[in-house]
Amino acid sequence: MSIFGFLKINLMKIKKDVGGLIKLLEYGKDISTRSNAARALGEIGDKKSVIPLIKTLDEKDYKIKREAVYALGKIGDLRAMEPLDKIINEMKGKMRVGEWMHETLGEDYGMLIPKLKQDTDNYSDIYKSAKEAIRAIKRKKWENIPKNDRYFFKQCEKFIVFGARKEIQRLGKEIKKEEGISEIIHRKIRENINKKLAKNEEFLKNGENLLKNLYKRRSIYSKFKSQLDNQIQIIDNIKKYAEKIEVEFRKKQADNAIYLVGEYRNISEEMAKLRTKLLNLEEEAGKYAIDYGKGLILKSDFINKYDNLGQESINISYEIEDSKKKLNKVIDEIINNFINIGIIKLEK
Repeated sequence: MSIFGFLKINLMKIKKDVGGLIKLLEYGKDISTRSNAARALGEIGDKKSVIPLIKTLDEKDYKIKREAVYALGKIGDLRAMEPLDKIINEMKGKMRVGEWMHETLGEDYGMLIPKLKQDTDNYSDIYKSAKEAIRAIKRKKWENIPKNDRYFFKQCEKFIVFGARKEIQRLGKEIKKEEGISEIIHRKIRENINKKLAKNEEFLKNGENLLKNLYKRRSIYSKFKSQLDNQIQIIDNIKKYAEKIEVEFRKKQADNAIYLVGEYRNISEEMAKLRTKLLNLEEEAGKYAIDYGKGLILKSDFINKYDNLGQESINISYEIEDSKKKLNKVIDEIINNFINIGIIKLEK
């Protein structure tokens, strides 16, 4: 780009000629012109340029992609979050090849494969710029928001981040795995009950395995309980700041948030009680199996107690499944009807 082209872009920036700069961004004759137009749009900060800049992220050229990332961070519009996150993942994948070559060939790989070294450095630069842009957007969205409203929204975001999805899903998978093992043990116990010549040692072994499995499940449930305690603290903060909301149109939204997080708390606490009951029943079943294996109780008494415990466990499991469905529905409502609407209103 010539010195006259550079001066022209600076003049357009001073005049805040967003339309003219967007045209240069999209149809400029060379990469330098388009890159400088992208940077100028970022420094002006007009949200009209967000969509053209997002489209520019698909460009192959490193310079224009980097300047578009910078500009989107400066503007601070939430619409850029997802595209920037996509760029981060894309660059992370591309950087792996260079990192692998570095590990394989050592420091000399830049001399042996200079283009790969340069490309990897460029990918790393864009990756870091995109991460900073996302941080800048997160900081910017809270500007000019009254203190109590800001605290309210931040607690709601915290509620979503800390446990409403990923952690619960992870712990859920662990629980499902251990419940599957428990079911296999119970199947073996039922099979032994139906055998005419079943050995007492088999009941003893299965009873002990049931208690070992129970120990693991209790450990996972304690993590669930810890997660719930964290959420309850956040829920209390949401209620506290919701009562101090300063902007009128958010008060209805705050009332809705109080109701939804309250439902979340009630269902979660009920599920915790049901799980404790279920584990207590499992413990009884394991102990009865051990007692029968040791010859301390009659077979008829063991079968009667084991069947009763089994039926009670099934009923509680149905209740837990119903609670899970209710909880997922409430989480969806919190995310979709509150967080999304809240952030959109926040930006208006």
